Amino acid sequence: GFTVGDHTITIQGHPEFNHHYAGELMTFRRELLGAACYDAGFASLSQVTDHQTMGRWLVNFFREKEI
Repeated sequence: GFTVGDHTITIQGHPEFNHHYAGELMTFRRELLGAACYDAGFASLSQVTDHQTMGRWLVNFFREKEI
């Protein structure tokens, strides 16, 4: 999360993870995750994300708060 003055923004998850990094991380933890969880997680990497929208929200948050 970030605080600027009396304004706060928090994010659940890791918007900085791209599909490649998330896939490598899941592969590294494959045994820990188990086959079903790994397969579902890896399949989810083919879905479209809102990373550009999220990036704009973050940029706008900081611009509007005049840091």
